[in-house]
Amino acid sequence: MSLIVELSDEVLARLQAAAKARGVSVAELATETLSHVPAVDGDFASLVTSTITEHREILDSLAAT
Repeated sequence: MSLIVELSDEVLARLQAAAKARGVSVAELATETLSHVPAVDGDFASLVTSTITEHREILDSLAAT
């Protein structure tokens, strides 16, 4: 599976430095890091999505303040 990510120059430089310190490539560092991210629970994701949809007006008002 491929993933393309747009990064700022600063973030890319930090990733390159971290990868170099570990003796791996940026791709290997990303693979290792992402392997520790837990899978998203589908039911929970659905609940969050429906809650956001239901309360969109309130959330937008809060974001504007």
